[in-house]
Amino acid sequence: MLVAPTEGGWGYGIVAGVARFARRPTHRGYEDPYVLVPVTWTPDAPTAVHLNIGWTRDRDAGVDSTLWGLAAERSITSRVALVGEVFGDDRTRPFVRFGTRLTAKKGLDFDLTYVTRAGGTHADRYVSVGLTWQTAPFLP
Repeated sequence: MLVAPTEGGWGYGIVAGVARFARRPTHRGYEDPYVLVPVTWTPDAPTAVHLNIGWTRDRDAGVDSTLWGLAAERSITSRVALVGEVFGDDRTRPFVRFGTRLTAKKGLDFDLTYVTRAGGTHADRYVSVGLTWQTAPFLP
């Protein structure tokens, strides 16, 4: 985040990069650019609402897509939070993700969530295990 959110306030940032798809038959390099703008609102200490909007380019297909996401977090103890999210792009059905986040120690979080695509098949459902590791100067 460029500006970290404060209680009752807003935070925002910008993320830019390139994606690499190793199993793509052609152009296996880092060639698909993307940009995201995340915005966070914290109406109170245990709650955070996140919104992001962005853009990506699939160079193989020659297609631009709009990326989007809406998420919420609610701390239920000092170490455990509930998380939920809806995200996708303008070309496909969105995904839904919900589960929990465990803070092992300051700057080290683990997520365990269930993910499915709205109206999707069994292949669109999975369990996600995530790790977030923050170090100074990025720690709040």
